[in-house]
Amino acid sequence: MIENDLSTSLSKGENNNSSLLTRNELRKLKKVQLKKLQAQQVIERIEKAPFKKIFSSEPTQYLCLTNICFGGIGGVTTEKISNIFKSFNGYLGLKLTHGKNSDKVEIPGLILIEDFITVKQEKNILQHVYSTKSWIPVQDRIVLHYGYSFNYDLNEVGTKLSNLELPSYMNPLLEKLNKLFPSMPKFEQLTIQLYPVGTGIPPHMDHHSSFGPNVIAFSLENPVIMEFKNLKTDKVVNIDLPRRSLMMLKDDVRYAWSHAVRARKSDLLENGQVRERGQRISLTLRTVNPDRICKCSWPELCDRNINSKS
Repeated sequence: MIENDLSTSLSKGENNNSSLLTRNELRKLKKVQLKKLQAQQVIERIEKAPFKKIFSSEPTQYLCLTNICFGGIGGVTTEKISNIFKSFNGYLGLKLTHGKNSDKVEIPGLILIEDFITVKQEKNILQHVYSTKSWIPVQDRIVLHYGYSFNYDLNEVGTKLSNLELPSYMNPLLEKLNKLFPSMPKFEQLTIQLYPVGTGIPPHMDHHSSFGPNVIAFSLENPVIMEFKNLKTDKVVNIDLPRRSLMMLKDDVRYAWSHAVRARKSDLLENGQVRERGQRISLTLRTVNPDRICKCSWPELCDRNINSKS
């Protein structure tokens, strides 16, 4: 559809001098027109309204900047963008309007506990993590696995590893977990991920059949906003994950919501402030389903549900 719109716009003579352009210049022009159409579609999808109803046909004092792909950070921070526009007369300021965290919105099954990890515990964990030499590169980040590896192509459990025991620096966190949630099963898989500034993870949901009903994630070094999307209603909620916090996914949010960290260098907070991102470490705990069969109540979203007719 985009390609057809692009051909139509050029054939209608949006650029009357296109016949005077070289082949290379015409290719660049088409690329710009394509990006323009993609940006319009992004805005229409976010605002749920036609582009012509969102923007005025007459010039105004406002300029809208939008990403046209997942993340689309381009190595630019909000501070750099603001500094660029400060050189122009009449510049008033920069305001982010999307991606704001939604502290007041509750997601069924999501538990967030701030300061679950002490400063001393975080320091000890980071010392051990950064001294490890067996990091594995995955896309734009690096990871460590214990117990089982993780298949990032399918978001499912990988192979059983020789180091089945979780590292000892996790013991204080596991002990505290057991006290708060006595019925919690023993976790068999740990994934440690290091996110450089500006990186993230695409929207996904951990395989139903591979992993158990509870997924635990700790955030170290720096906070980040995580995006959750209801796969039935398309409702999107952004939750701020503070440094040293615990996040538990169970029930609805575990089985019917995807989660993602958008690849960008800053996050928009509830109070309207822009928080620049820093390097972040996440620790994710999972249990493994031995028979690879799920018994959840969301068979239409499940890869292998024992109650599914398929």
